Parts: sequence; structure tokens; C-alpha cells
Amino acid sequence: MTRKLEDASIPYEQRIEAVKAIQAETEKSLRATLGPKVFGNYAESSGKWLRQLGAN
Repeated sequence: MTRKLEDASIPYEQRIEAVKAIQAETEKSLRATLGPKVFGNYAESSGKWLRQLGAN
């Protein structure tokens, strides 16, 4: 996946959308695995990386 994100032949906007899709899917999976309450706690305390993933 990293190669796709660095591939200059893919438009920048398309690469950003791919990262946002990865962020959304990761959040969805974590929420389903941890449950909404634990996920909320995780997102507040250790989830900075997840928020930053789609921040570009």
C-alpha cells in the first residue's frame, strides 16, 4: 500500500482519499473488536495515530 501512496502517477487527491478510506476501515474494525466504550477510551488515550492517519 505504501507504494501506491508514494506513486506520483496517482493523483494526490486520490491518494488522500485512499488514506482516509484506510483510516475509516481501521476505525470500524477497532470499534467492532473493542466495543464502542473501550474504543472511545482507546481513541482518547492512545488513538492519536488513528486521527493523524487521515489528517493530510
